[in-house]
Amino acid sequence: MGLITDKGTPIGRLVAAGVAVDSWLFHAAYNRRGPRLSALIMWLFTKSGDGPLYMALCLGLLATDAPRARELSLVAAVAFGIERTLYLVLKRAFRRARPYAKFQHVRSTIKPLDRYSFPSGHAAAACVMATLVSLFYPAFAGIAWAWAVGVAYSRVYHGVHFPADVAAGLVLGHVCARLGLVAVM
Repeated sequence: MGLITDKGTPIGRLVAAGVAVDSWLFHAAYNRRGPRLSALIMWLFTKSGDGPLYMALCLGLLATDAPRARELSLVAAVAFGIERTLYLVLKRAFRRARPYAKFQHVRSTIKPLDRYSFPSGHAAAACVMATLVSLFYPAFAGIAWAWAVGVAYSRVYHGVHFPADVAAGLVLGHVCARLGLVAVM
């Protein structure tokens, strides 16, 4: 770990520069929070990424006997199992403090489930679902991706994640969706 955190090494300097850029991007987004309507929209994005929506979507598709609903639901179950496992391993390995814990002027407007920031589980889960919806129901890809990006951005807006946390979550979610697809199909 010394090689990564030692600012005297090339890797340490690169990591320090990445953290500085990530902090700058966080402040650029956090400091541009808008009026009450924006706050409501961001709250709705965050809450929609809490989890129950994914199950409701799968159950709704199954109830309507939509084409490929069974496949989507099975792949989603496997992908979410992979995603949650990797998410927990990464959270415990990195133990990155949340922005509101790192910066005194930052106030979290929601209560996160744990105290670590990297990666964003909301962004990862939203990306799992957006990836699968895009693959199984391509006509809804734009809506699914706009929603997933909204969920990811809302986490920065609320002061509970840095941009790198949500970017890593989006990558994690996409990879897990693809792994779930390979495992089931």
